[in-house]
Amino acid sequence: MGDLTAAHRGYEYQDLLEACRLVDLPLGGIVAVHVDEKLVPDDRFDDLTVIGVDGCRERTQFKHSDNDDHPLAYSTFTSDSRGLQLDRLVAAAVADRDGPGASARTVRLRIVMRDAPPDDAVLRKVMVPARASDAPFLAGMNTTLMRFDAAALWKGVELPAKGKRKAGNVFGFLTEGDTAVSREDLEWLCEHLVVELAAPPMTMDLQRPGAAEQLLLQRVRRELGAGIHPNEGRSAVDVAEALIRTVRAARQRGIEVTSQELLRRAQLRQDFGAVRRAHPVDRTLEVARPDAVGALVEASGTAAADGGVLLVTGPPGQGKSWACQQLVEQLTCDGWLVAEHYCYLGDADGDQLTRVMTEAVFGSLLGRLAEADPRLVHEQRPRFAADEEALTNAVTAALRKDPARRVALIVDGLDHVTRVRGGRTRRADPSLALAEVLSSLPLPTGSVLIVLSQPGTHLAPFRQAGAATLAVPPLAPEEFCSMAERLGLIPRAGSSTEALLTDARDVTDFLHALRERPVHDVPLS
Repeated sequence: MGDLTAAHRGYEYQDLLEACRLVDLPLGGIVAVHVDEKLVPDDRFDDLTVIGVDGCRERTQFKHSDNDDHPLAYSTFTSDSRGLQLDRLVAAAVADRDGPGASARTVRLRIVMRDAPPDDAVLRKVMVPARASDAPFLAGMNTTLMRFDAAALWKGVELPAKGKRKAGNVFGFLTEGDTAVSREDLEWLCEHLVVELAAPPMTMDLQRPGAAEQLLLQRVRRELGAGIHPNEGRSAVDVAEALIRTVRAARQRGIEVTSQELLRRAQLRQDFGAVRRAHPVDRTLEVARPDAVGALVEASGTAAADGGVLLVTGPPGQGKSWACQQLVEQLTCDGWLVAEHYCYLGDADGDQLTRVMTEAVFGSLLGRLAEADPRLVHEQRPRFAADEEALTNAVTAALRKDPARRVALIVDGLDHVTRVRGGRTRRADPSLALAEVLSSLPLPTGSVLIVLSQPGTHLAPFRQAGAATLAVPPLAPEEFCSMAERLGLIPRAGSSTEALLTDARDVTDFLHALRERPVHDVPLS
């Protein structure tokens, strides 16, 4: 029973550390994984094989021990009681090198152990501190890294007879008899193998984590974004447990571990909390506004030159949303990278309340940028979190990648935020609160934030921040006429409507005038 319990703890430890490493799969650092899969006969590095995005093939074996104060003994490598007899390690490493790993750009072999660093004379003669370039299995692991000295192993270590041990070279099996290996192969193993000692302990309880569990909890929180918008409903413990269960399923049932499978089981949102991408424009009624859009494009370019804000205002019925959507399309056509968010689509919108939340605004803008170019968020940490910093970092990454390509962030309908969220309160005006956050975005040169809104005191933060301002021009007579034709109110622009077109100030005024006219005066189609 004791051996079975120890074996169980060993598997639990293996699953835990492998879950820590596989966080790199959704982060993009790993492109392929093999969990507890023997890739060559008598494989001694089968616990975990990962292929890095850089082409590095890393194979790791874990050896757990509850006696972390026991120093590593030379017998670990001269017998096969722990599956680490050196000639077997050489054979497995060479078989993988010449077989499945033949196309690897680089190879790294690792044995991660709970044992303390060696204090016996034998291992001190054949093991040396690892190189400065050698890194631990996981960043943050306070371990001791060592390597074997191939020349010292080949020379061997003579010991006198003691108990059942015969006098002679304890590493003689490497050079004599059926277990002998070639010196070239031994040197290759020593060149690529790191023995990592004093690995962190575990408690097997994520609610009362040990050092090993803390590594996983920190990674899912700091690097994936567990517990942070839009995954505030998934705690670090929830996500960590899901990753461990995924690794266990791979070990026990052979499921394929992929980035999407990990994220599915972890139940993490990958869209930064973006709301459904849509706009409020009815294409059957939309009127082209080339002059207004041209003015907006020019003002956007001027504001982007300094990394500023363009505030676009107009009363209801000025065609702001038409102009906004046409601006999005024109800037995109001109080669800009554009991310837009509409705060209001209509009363029938199922995301109406979510759409006006500050987190959703930033998540939607960030999601649009990532959708256009996923590489902009590859280095973001936490990877799936969305806030002001993440958004500005993505904009900066876009400009660094292509300095000639300007970036526009467009937010339409800021005035609707207060109306949708229930109006002003004594403490805050929701539209004003969002304006304060947006106006403080540190936008880099080459980018612009364009905000469209009805006039109001909620826009004060933009003016105080020195935003450029532009009023949406009223609909021109020919634009009124086009709109009336699309509404089916008139068959064409004729003399019977010229006065209405000339006198109307906006869409609402024009429609009101049409309603007030006698029916026989309005030539309906």
